[in-house]
Amino acid sequence: MVFTVIVYSTLFYVGFKSEFGKKGWETHVQMQLNTLIKHIEYYKLENGVYPDSLQQFKSMNEFISITDPTQSLGTYYNYKNLGDKYLLFSSGKDRIPNTEDDIFPEINSNYENIGWTKNP
Repeated sequence: MVFTVIVYSTLFYVGFKSEFGKKGWETHVQMQLNTLIKHIEYYKLENGVYPDSLQQFKSMNEFISITDPTQSLGTYYNYKNLGDKYLLFSSGKDRIPNTEDDIFPEINSNYENIGWTKNP
């Protein structure tokens, strides 16, 4: 029993509290944000406007991850519809938006027609 507690405690620490674990979550978040951009752009293609909130994706049948694993459970990525543009990012490991550790999608510079912007 004690051995099991030690093993699970170690796994929790390595996965969520250590710098190694946090770096792994940042890579995962980066991939999720890149995928989420595609879903947001497709939503606009289908509906003519960007979604008002990420929660609009919860009613869709396919799996779209809108929760930020670097934050507390149930916290969504930072998203704001600006009309013809939108903001999308993770607050990063400090859990405070608009700081140096924020995580943004990686967008190929060839994509000029997407509405994602880093700055409002």
